[in-house]
Amino acid sequence: MGNSKPDSLKDDFANERRDASGAFRLFFDQAAGGLAVIDLDGICKRVNPAFCRMIGYEEDEIVGKSILEFTHPDDRVKTMDDRDVALNKNKNKTNRTEKRYLHKDGHIVWGVVDRAVAVDGDGTPLHTIGQIQDITELKRTQESLRKIEDFHNRA
Repeated sequence: MGNSKPDSLKDDFANERRDASGAFRLFFDQAAGGLAVIDLDGICKRVNPAFCRMIGYEEDEIVGKSILEFTHPDDRVKTMDDRDVALNKNKNKTNRTEKRYLHKDGHIVWGVVDRAVAVDGDGTPLHTIGQIQDITELKRTQESLRKIEDFHNRA
């Protein structure tokens, strides 16, 4: 009976981890915005359904591939530079950027990416987690407004 309290604490801890893991999985899978877990080499480890819908691919078409395969060619260097900033130079290990993705059907999808670096107990980076909001309509509206302004400025 002397071991029942430590065993009970172990069981409680295991249950809490399982509950937290389940809650994370539920949040990840049901989030309205895109979520992606990317390893330190830029390989997609996990993506949620919202991200898949955003860029038009199934999860198994994304996972295991470089995020750069889904990134507009003109944004690939910036994507890696922003990742490096989050990994190396930023005390908070976070950053925000706008970038373009390539939808499976060929059109461009604009996203604002909030990136965080997940670290282990020693502070060693494990992977990055990106939260991606589709801002394509906003970008179209901004472009339309720019064209109207240009037209009025020429008149």
